[in-house]
Amino acid sequence: MDEAPFIPDLYVLTEYRRPSFITGAAVMGVRQKRVALPEGIDGLPLSERYRVVGEIIRRHYATSHGECPLFGRITGYAYRLTTDTATMFTVEGQVQAECIAFREAGVAVARIGRHSIRFE
Repeated sequence: MDEAPFIPDLYVLTEYRRPSFITGAAVMGVRQKRVALPEGIDGLPLSERYRVVGEIIRRHYATSHGECPLFGRITGYAYRLTTDTATMFTVEGQVQAECIAFREAGVAVARIGRHSIRFE
């Protein structure tokens, strides 16, 4: 089956894996656990990507006051490089562990014919 191409993203790691308000999370999706990355970041050298991601993390952590709605305190970030690997960052935007195995919590994929639909 054909899958949608993977786009690297920044995933927010939180104090709680499950939302405090399940219905609210179902309505909102898990959007609040994602941070947008600039288009074309994957074309930069890895060291430059890490620098940019670190800046984005520091800005996100400051503007969110270290909290993720429905999931509690932010404990770190995962810069997802592929569907199953990520580089882990601290809340200060420092690389903690490079290219480790990673699977995010709370994602389901349904297939209809040749199309995949992600529920997050």
